[in-house]
Amino acid sequence: MKPDSAPSSAASSATSSAASTAPDYSAASTAPDYSAVTVVPGNGQGGMLALQEPLSFWGGYDAQAGTIIEARHPQFGASLRGSCLLMARAKGSSSSSSVLAEAIRNGTGPAAIIMRERDLIVALGCIVASELYGIEVPIAVVDDASWQALTALPAGTPVRVQAEAGRCTIGAGPG
Repeated sequence: MKPDSAPSSAASSATSSAASTAPDYSAASTAPDYSAVTVVPGNGQGGMLALQEPLSFWGGYDAQAGTIIEARHPQFGASLRGSCLLMARAKGSSSSSSVLAEAIRNGTGPAAIIMRERDLIVALGCIVASELYGIEVPIAVVDDASWQALTALPAGTPVRVQAEAGRCTIGAGPG
């Protein structure tokens, strides 16, 4: 079963860094949009955070603090709060969906998720958060070329996901 029939509404974004330290996106109007496949619909944006390795939300993520707690994960201690999370695939238990839904409810989860492979457990966490708490976190799956381009962006680059049934667009840079 494809989790692409959840209702859609807006998801909020993370804050941006100070202008003096922010990357220059003055040419962003020419930045490409990346097409993707909607897994969970919604709109979300945040600073891009690309995980170097898969993450299990169950035991690897603190839903209260919003940080990666898996000691062997290369991004141990990183916050996912309000990010546009790029995660090629997930790992671990089916209980990950409950941890992700709780993080979304707490406001400590990502604002959008972009994956290379569909993951029904991650999708279920976002669908449950939408149904129970009314908070949308879209999930999109991209092809290899788009994945390579997105993961090459500097960490923190603003990324927007507009995911609807039948259509999904990802944009990078201020918008």
